[in-house]
Amino acid sequence: MTAIAADRVPRQAPHRNRDTLPSFLAALVMHGALVAALWIAMRWHTGASAPVTATLWNLPPMPVPHHAVQAPTPPKVVPPPAPPPPPPKEERLPSKADIVEKKTAPTTPKPPPKKTRENHRHHRHKAAEARAKAEAAAKAKAAAERARLEKAAAQQQQQEMQELNRLASQAATAAPRRATVASSGMSRADANLIGAAIKAHLFFAVPPDVADTVYAEYEVHVLPTGQQVGDPLLIKPSGLPGFDEAALRAILAVNPFPRKDGQDLPRTVDVKLYPKDAH
Repeated sequence: MTAIAADRVPRQAPHRNRDTLPSFLAALVMHGALVAALWIAMRWHTGASAPVTATLWNLPPMPVPHHAVQAPTPPKVVPPPAPPPPPPKEERLPSKADIVEKKTAPTTPKPPPKKTRENHRHHRHKAAEARAKAEAAAKAKAAAERARLEKAAAQQQQQEMQELNRLASQAATAAPRRATVASSGMSRADANLIGAAIKAHLFFAVPPDVADTVYAEYEVHVLPTGQQVGDPLLIKPSGLPGFDEAALRAILAVNPFPRKDGQDLPRTVDVKLYPKDAH
């Protein structure tokens, strides 16, 4: 009966077009959202990124930790123990006998005060006397030394005059070939004395073929005391330059010119020297 009843119930046809429009719209919205999401994702991945800049810095050297290098700790020096202090000295108290002896000891009397002012005056007087004696002794010694020097100088001058007189006498008695000194107003004795003195300082190796008539003549300007003024002037050369220089040295060596009896000399003196007179 059930089967018969079922066959009797009319079958309803399925509604195929039910809810088609809303489903389509929902699918369209979903696809649009999916396309938008994909477009945004691709736009985000392909966009140009901003450039990245970096600055390089030189880092300072890393500090060495203190615990890395440790100086070796010096060994502890144990000071030696201090010596014990010396025991305190016991002070001996003076006995009664020492006290009595000290009290009964005789006191030395003080010397009377000296007269200070008189002593100072006496010392000053003695110092002044010693100073005066020393000054007198120094003056006497200086006077004696001065007298000795004056005496020695007088003796030396006398010896020189004697030697010059001897040379002058030898020159006067020699051959005509000799040193000649001439000037107006000069005595013969002074001329011989000056010529002998100059000849004594004339040194030259004379060649063997030099004639006796060869000579060099100089003009010398002198003061009345015989002191030379300026260098001698060569008036006539001898023809031997070496002898001319030797003659100049001999003239300059006799300065001042000697004078007999202290007579004044003329202002100009002519001196002729011959090579044969040289030593």
